[in-house]
Amino acid sequence: MVTTPAGPTRVMVVCRKQGDTVNAEGPTNNWWSKLRGQGGFVPNSYIDHPYAELPGVPNC
Repeated sequence: MVTTPAGPTRVMVVCRKQGDTVNAEGPTNNWWSKLRGQGGFVPNSYIDHPYAELPGVPNC
């Protein structure tokens, strides 16, 4: 299932994993974050954070 939350949206990241590289409006990386409450993953390119690999988030 693919959804588009109203943006900007505050999300809670449960864990992270590497996957396909995403080239979004700005940063390009291959880290994905699993979101609590949304039931899926989002590319970190769409998370407003200066690092591609989110610090303090465990691997899935």
